[in-house]
Amino acid sequence: TAHYLLGTLLFSKGMVDEGMAHWAQARQLAPHRPVIDVDMGNALLNVKDDPQGALAAFREGLRNDPENAEVYVGLDESMSVTGASATERADALSKYPGADAADSKMPAGLVYQLALTRAEAGQYERALALFKDRFFPSEEGGTTAEEVSFEVKLMQAEAWAKAQNCAQAESILGSNRPEAESEAKPEPETAQPEVRSAREYVKLAAIAQSCGRADESRDLLEKAAAGADLDDLAWTIQAQRSLGTYDAAKADEWLTGALAEAERSLAASTHSGYWQYTVGMLQAALNQTEPARESFEKTLVLADTHMSHHLAREALSELAQGR
Repeated sequence: TAHYLLGTLLFSKGMVDEGMAHWAQARQLAPHRPVIDVDMGNALLNVKDDPQGALAAFREGLRNDPENAEVYVGLDESMSVTGASATERADALSKYPGADAADSKMPAGLVYQLALTRAEAGQYERALALFKDRFFPSEEGGTTAEEVSFEVKLMQAEAWAKAQNCAQAESILGSNRPEAESEAKPEPETAQPEVRSAREYVKLAAIAQSCGRADESRDLLEKAAAGADLDDLAWTIQAQRSLGTYDAAKADEWLTGALAEAERSLAASTHSGYWQYTVGMLQAALNQTEPARESFEKTLVLADTHMSHHLAREALSELAQGR
């Protein structure tokens, strides 16, 4: 205990190596003591830039402190940075005690991350099942259960459309999602989704196009192209490209100004994960590929806000495919 507390004090004073040395001694004396693994993992990931070492620490935490949500947050971050598959990450997050139980103590943010990770692994029904008969408290300005469940449904519809299973894929087209209420509903998977962003319009347009609904696809792209939100601008530009209404000079000026504003918001905002992702999207739209990649990778170790970790993983995958 003394070594742990002294290490924490030294670390807080900027004496990183000295603090971590005391944590290491504390772990040696009491290998199963909770909390130390999380502190060590976070230091290795965020300060020492050692995601492999962080992953080992968080895996120790999984054994020593299995109900600590921070263990799973750290696992997900370090596994994302080291390139673990979505299936591996979903399996790790699923180890939270009672993760699939309606009365589980798993925090809402971790449930959302598990749902998105399962969806990334193609486990759509298992992802949606996490929302059944479950209460999710509201958080002003935070992510809602409805938003996450809609994202899972959108991913599932994309997979259906890719497989030409259009009878099921088209079920998401033309539906309406209610505005977020003060409290999330126990079964948000039954709620009708309402499209809110250029990104969602672009993705729905692609589904419609794949299923031979060209007119509806164009209507959706026009809605995306009319967007004016800074954090959605890259998707607005993408829609304009698809429609043939893209003006390169105007778009570059627009994107450059938006990038400067996003960087200022990133410096000032507590929602740094999402703003870092937004910076990356604007950089990618300006063909600044390497800075964009770095921004998305940074997003993965910042606070997960507005599904920023999921969105960054999606963006990194797109970059890897040259899209």
